[in-house]
Amino acid sequence: MPIVIEVVGDSAVEETTDLREWIHSERIPEIESLKQDSEPPKPGEQGPTLLALLTVVLSSSAVVKLAESVHVWITASRRPVKIKITDGDRSI
Repeated sequence: MPIVIEVVGDSAVEETTDLREWIHSERIPEIESLKQDSEPPKPGEQGPTLLALLTVVLSSSAVVKLAESVHVWITASRRPVKIKITDGDRSI
């Protein structure tokens, strides 16, 4: 099941990278894929531009573990963080 996590705010891309590293370090075994989305380079740019979106592919049994991990990350964050989680056509 793919879930998209969007971090919103002034430093959203950096916070998204931090969240990706946090989730990766949690080593939730049921997560099949975790990647920060990017857009292709524009003419004259040397590489893709990271976006403030994480795509997580996981089994349904890992959803609670992922939610707990994201909650701990938000609590530990030094700055206020706002996220949007999308599963298909549902968002919170």
